[in-house]
Formats: sequence, structure tokens, C-alpha cells
Amino acid sequence: MDRNTGSSSNGDGTFSATQLRLPAFWAKNPRAWFSQVEAQFHLRRITTQESRYYHVVSALPPELADELDDVLAFPPPENAYDHIKEMILARKTASEASRIQQLLTTEELGDRRPSQLLHRMRQLLGERAPDQSLPILRELFLQRLPQGIRMTLAPATDLPLDRLAEMADRVAEYAAPTLSGVADNDQQCCSIRALEARVDALTTAIAELSTTRRHPHRPPRRSPSRRRSTSRRRDSSQQRASGSCWYHQKFGNRAFKCQQPCNWQGNSPASH
Repeated sequence: MDRNTGSSSNGDGTFSATQLRLPAFWAKNPRAWFSQVEAQFHLRRITTQESRYYHVVSALPPELADELDDVLAFPPPENAYDHIKEMILARKTASEASRIQQLLTTEELGDRRPSQLLHRMRQLLGERAPDQSLPILRELFLQRLPQGIRMTLAPATDLPLDRLAEMADRVAEYAAPTLSGVADNDQQCCSIRALEARVDALTTAIAELSTTRRHPHRPPRRSPSRRRSTSRRRDSSQQRASGSCWYHQKFGNRAFKCQQPCNWQGNSPASH
């Protein structure tokens, strides 16, 4: 028994795992799942095709085992692990044509970071993307970014694609409150118009309230004719109280006219 690896020797230089637990099958990316499985085999020094085959078969979910029933019923006598791996990848991995179609038409940023989008695009390209600066990949990646991020990255589009994706991550993080990769433009316009209408109504209400506070009880202005009428009534009342006419009350002895009745001293029938 190898205490460091938890494996026991078979006498031929190979080892079998004790209590080996493989990760759950990942239907979204079977190739990545096999990479994890083979890492476990390497750590436990599991090298034989037969041992690897039975470990993989025991880790398959029931629905996948049912789909592979024709393969599992008749395992080949040689290279059983390589055969089951090939069959799983062939049946569970999307065809190259469908992956390219998804890359060109349906793969969007959504709620992911730009670097995550780039990673997914490379997965869809598969073996066609060994060169990280592939022109079509760069162009598709930039097209999927929001316009604000593209404008910010415009001076740096000649950088390596990974570096460009890192910059896009930082821009997206700072611009998160104002940029939305899933927002609908029509809905945004309607929201802006509704907000503008509310601001206009509020501005009008504030102006009216301000005017009311400056002039809380302003009495209505009287017309000039009403003022003249009031003045005449007041003068007539004063004339009746003193016995003198308005002219003598106003000008005294300098009055050139007199209005009867008037008892101003010095008045004589001849002076009127």
C-alpha cells in the first residue's frame, strides 16, 4: 500500500485507487470533465485501460448510462477506456457546425464578464482556436460588448486578446450602474420620457408654491375709477362737516371758484 497516494500496488508497477471518487459528470463540457478525471487517475497512478474504464462507467449519471447502453453492453477487449471516452465525447459534444453557428448568432454577453464571454467563445471554436489573436475571434468578441465598452477600448484594440478582455472587465465593473447588456432600448426610452415628464410637473409645482409664499394675501388691485370715486365721497363728507366747499377747503382765500352751499368767511352773493 502506498500511504502517500492511498493506492495499492498490483505488482506490475501499476496502482489501483482506494476510495476514489470522481467528480460529477459535466454535461455542459464533457471534455473538461475528462480532464479532471484523468488528473485523478494520474494522482492515484491508475494507468490500466480496464481500471480507468470501470471508474468512468461507475461515475456516469443514470440518464447518460441509459443513452450509452449499446456501448456499455459490449465493451471492447482492448483500449476500453479510450473507446468509452471517444463515444461519450462524440454523443455529448456539439458538432463543430452547431458550435460555430452558436458562436456567430446566439452567444451574447448576458450577465457574464467579458473575459468569461471570451472563454466561452474559445470553447465553441474548439481546436480551431489555438491562436489567441485569431482575427475572427477578436472581431466577434468586440461585437458582443456593449457600445460604451467598445468605445472605451477603441484605442487599445491592438492589444493581445486576453489583455483586452481584462480591460473590458474593469470598464464593465465601473460602468455597471449605467450599462446593461440585457436592457431593452425601447424600454429605456420610455423610462426616460416618463422621468422627464415627472421632472417638468415637479418644477411647475415648485414654481407655483414659491409664488404663493412670496405673496400669501395680496389684495386685488382697485381700478383708478374706484379710487376717484372714493376720493370724491371723502371730500363731500369733509365739505358737509366744515360747511365750506371743496375749493375753499383746498385753497382757502386763494380759491377762484366756490361751490354752493359754502359758508366761507368773506363770501358774498357777488363773489360766487
